[in-house]
Amino acid sequence: MWPQEDGSARLKVVCAGHPLPLRLRQDGTVEPAAEPQPLLGVMEDLELYEQAVKEDPTLAYGPGRGAIGSPDTVREFLLGYEASGVDEIILLLNPRSHEGSMESIEIMGKEILPEFIERDEKLRAEKVKRLEPVVEKVEARRQPSDAPLFDETYSFGGLPTGRGGKFTAGEIPEAMAEINEGRVKAAQLEKQQREASQKAGA
Repeated sequence: MWPQEDGSARLKVVCAGHPLPLRLRQDGTVEPAAEPQPLLGVMEDLELYEQAVKEDPTLAYGPGRGAIGSPDTVREFLLGYEASGVDEIILLLNPRSHEGSMESIEIMGKEILPEFIERDEKLRAEKVKRLEPVVEKVEARRQPSDAPLFDETYSFGGLPTGRGGKFTAGEIPEAMAEINEGRVKAAQLEKQQREASQKAGA
């Protein structure tokens, strides 16, 4: 995420085979916020990284590539999110050796996080105060929920893996696209039903 001069932010989304995020526009339309992408580790000989670096060199050099590098580079990466209003972030630590993993955690805890922790309480309080009128208006518009109670026994199967536990190169992306299409249709149907209910009550 990169803050822009006009107050907006530029966000790059990598789905890596996961269901696509949905974008809710101001006019109420819902659409995918990214393009289908292959699942990482499934296909061989992919040049996605090289292609992405050609389009944006900061992915390989500097804070644009993530929380990887020296403490100064990681700090700059996190400061960009903080400046955009992000107050929570999840970092994945790929296991190397036990000693290497513990060293990374120790450096993060001693050299990077303290300054963010010092600002966190104040920033959270400011956020709550800033959002108070927004939350109040949203709660005032909230309609009683007619959603069924959560079924704790509900479960669903995994993605298809093809014949004999092996899959073709295009099988999983196709399944992901189908799942995402269903999510979009469900969101659109819910919007239509809500509008019809509002018209009936007018």
